[in-house]
Amino acid sequence: MKTYQSMHGYSLYYEPEEEYVSYGLKYLSYLSYEEAKVFFDQAYSKGQASFEDKNGYNFALMYINGEYFLNSKK
Repeated sequence: MKTYQSMHGYSLYYEPEEEYVSYGLKYLSYLSYEEAKVFFDQAYSKGQASFEDKNGYNFALMYINGEYFLNSKK
């Protein structure tokens, strides 16, 4: 089930059952607004922004039909 969370002023959707997605949420929440904005801006302009947390988990922040989605990548 898709869940919503506000992150640095952006509406972010994710699947809480998805493996490791909580690590991506934690990573984004620790970033400053200016640092996180880089990822959100890239997702908005390119459709996707990929990033890796300090533990080596990979994530995709996507912008689809006016909404941001966070997915973990295997």
